[in-house]
Amino acid sequence: MYIVYEFCNQGSLEDLLLREKTLKEAEALRIFEQLLSGFQVLQGGKVLHRDVKPGNILFHNSLVKLADFGFCKSLQHEWESSHTMVGSPLYMSPELINGQEYGLKADVWSVGCVLFECLYGRAPFEEGSMVALLERLNSSEVEFPASPSVSPKTQALMRMMLTKDASQRADWDALGAYYQRHFREYRE
Repeated sequence: MYIVYEFCNQGSLEDLLLREKTLKEAEALRIFEQLLSGFQVLQGGKVLHRDVKPGNILFHNSLVKLADFGFCKSLQHEWESSHTMVGSPLYMSPELINGQEYGLKADVWSVGCVLFECLYGRAPFEEGSMVALLERLNSSEVEFPASPSVSPKTQALMRMMLTKDASQRADWDALGAYYQRHFREYRE
């Protein structure tokens, strides 16, 4: 058996964040736009990634590449759900981390966490243990630090993704429409 990997010459988003700590809003939104395009394709194929995190987002010649599909799951229907707890806790959606059924919107939450981390240098819900993480995730809403300054429209985009109730969370199409409407200046 041979496994062939694509070489990505610019490393991962995790590497970039370790070096830079935070990204300028325009740069974070350009990365988000490419992730959005990729996830719209995955949604069309009814594929859940289930392990979105900065270490699984790679760069090659300034193109964003989503990597590590080891936990991905193909669904029969867009409304189908899964219940297996897999992924990285800091980026897991509330329904996933609480052991409830989840669907395609679980990845929306994870990308929201990644965008938040790009802008603020930390995940929106960080704690030292799983118990504390669960408690914080279940008892508090996302809070945006005062510094660095992030535009209200970008914070609104993150709120759409970091909505705890998956039935109220935006899907990839709604995010795409919002991005097209509000971020013309960042579009590639």
